[in-house]
Amino acid sequence: MAWTEGLCAAIQETLNNILKDKSPLFTRTQTGYLDAVISPYNTAGVTKIPVDPGNGKIKTVRLTYFQKGCEDDIGEECMGSDCEGTDARSPKESVVEVNNCISTKGTIFDEADMRNLCEPDSAFLKQYIASELDPMMVALNRRLITVQALNFGAFVPAAAAPMQVDMMTANIPIYIGEKRVLEQFQNLGISAQPMLIGNGLLDDYTMINKVGCCNAAGVDHSRVGNYQYYRDRFVGGILGNANDFIGLAPGYVQLLTWNKNKGDYRKVNDVYTHDTFVDPKTGLEIDLDIVYNPCTSKYFMQIGFNWELWFLPTDSFQYCDENYNVNYTLHFRAV
Repeated sequence: MAWTEGLCAAIQETLNNILKDKSPLFTRTQTGYLDAVISPYNTAGVTKIPVDPGNGKIKTVRLTYFQKGCEDDIGEECMGSDCEGTDARSPKESVVEVNNCISTKGTIFDEADMRNLCEPDSAFLKQYIASELDPMMVALNRRLITVQALNFGAFVPAAAAPMQVDMMTANIPIYIGEKRVLEQFQNLGISAQPMLIGNGLLDDYTMINKVGCCNAAGVDHSRVGNYQYYRDRFVGGILGNANDFIGLAPGYVQLLTWNKNKGDYRKVNDVYTHDTFVDPKTGLEIDLDIVYNPCTSKYFMQIGFNWELWFLPTDSFQYCDENYNVNYTLHFRAV
């Protein structure tokens, strides 16, 4: 489409004015995994690792922690007075670096074309940014799921993943599947509602229970659904089966982000802009670069940020603990 399509003669009939917030420009795709990890439910009571001091400097954080003890640490004899022991304990360390990045490819705008537009240049650039937010967050969501697929923790007692749970039969929900899921988190010592992320049969089970009352087995549907559900149609394709879903205990997976255009590195003038803005849907801060070339009368624009998905280190538990290799993320399959 030519840039002249944006002339004043047609501007009153633009798609945005007709559809307002229903414009495809502003619609957002469901990104269940991303929504889950950045939700207040997952971040409540969690102190984010200070990977960004707020001045654009690259930051590396070294975490120091002790493993949980286990029954092997318990002796048979009474407490002695010789001040000698057989158990030498030292802290573990984990280094967190925010190295992953996501950004648009970068776009060139010709000032000569922008002169044909009725709206101010700044209004046009804002619309361009809005058009890139949804694909960026969808891409980020896919990458997060891919990382999660490689970092599932162990079941207790040990079981093969994905664990199969019965949830539907002849389009009728089976409550025992949900019970089995909740049981797995209880085995890990988690009493809070887990977050379940996926689609397929899990979505069927969840949606039917929202409108049902009682099934043939006498289960009151209003009393099931003891979990936080996040619909994500990308999970099955990445994990390998349409009915695979992710279970997370709240607080043990965190999205860490880092922005380069902060502090001394935030620069705004007539020629270029190195700044940040906040995505109104996710609340994530995003770097914005706009550079004007006075020789060619063209603008270059790019948005993006750095990110890392942090998991509880699996060696938080000793090998003698039944929670060894547990990180409170589980892989299920609804059947």
